[in-house]
Amino acid sequence: MATVYQSGSQSQKSIVRRSLYVNNWMSNNGGGRKPWFTNEEMDYSRSNLVALTYAEKSLFILLPATIPEIYANNDNPVLRTTFKYYWNLICQTCTKVEGIGDFNLEFENPRFKSENIKIPHFTITKENTEQITLSIPAEYSGYFITAQTGHWMNAISDSKSKVAHYNDWDGDYNNYSHSASMLYIKPNKTFTRVEWGCLITMMVPTQAQFSVFNADSGDPGVPDMTIPFSCSIITCDNIKCLELLESALAKYHDFIVRDKSLFGLTSNTKLTVIEDLSEDKMFNIMQHPNL
Repeated sequence: MATVYQSGSQSQKSIVRRSLYVNNWMSNNGGGRKPWFTNEEMDYSRSNLVALTYAEKSLFILLPATIPEIYANNDNPVLRTTFKYYWNLICQTCTKVEGIGDFNLEFENPRFKSENIKIPHFTITKENTEQITLSIPAEYSGYFITAQTGHWMNAISDSKSKVAHYNDWDGDYNNYSHSASMLYIKPNKTFTRVEWGCLITMMVPTQAQFSVFNADSGDPGVPDMTIPFSCSIITCDNIKCLELLESALAKYHDFIVRDKSLFGLTSNTKLTVIEDLSEDKMFNIMQHPNL
């Protein structure tokens, strides 16, 4: 499966589609942006200015995708609503995403009698993202983020009994029941193209920052938050994931960019990503590849 989605012609096409530089050279005119003055013809960079459109390091979008079944499928509406607000709040206020690892090709060097002979044997490619840390600029009155994170963790494993009480939800213990997911998008400056992105799945918090309850009368201020999540990611190298990200970005673009009044309430573009994705064909395919 990974080979089909992450290499080959279809994956190559998705890379080309995201690159202004390659698209410019593959266009009918080709050859890059032409110089206006003859004395610039020898300057290679002048003919390839499109390649100098840089990626924006600080620009990213987090969108809620799914919430845990122990909240979403619970008969108590307070549990469903509260967790949805919690998940949206984290996505909307997060200022930093850390933990996405490099993509590495591992290799071994068999040892020959002669030290002059070194022939590497390439073994496996590895993507090292196993934990994501999200930074929130401030805790809010009532310590909502801290308390709700602790509530989620305790539902998975009670701090006293070690039992997964699952908020009294009658379901089997499994990772899908108690994990959530987000869409992470690195868009272009106009929010019209996914330059890179991933579906962060199987998200479970590994720490509730109760240290915010410490106090120092000589150190006023607002406590900032960092929440580490155990997770797995599916990157946009996966064709299905890329289509899902593009679908979500189009909805986000309509919500943020096009509708200037009341953030979508007047143009029927109100952003309710969780509900939208539950009905989104591509998201269903991601969950059920055989469909």
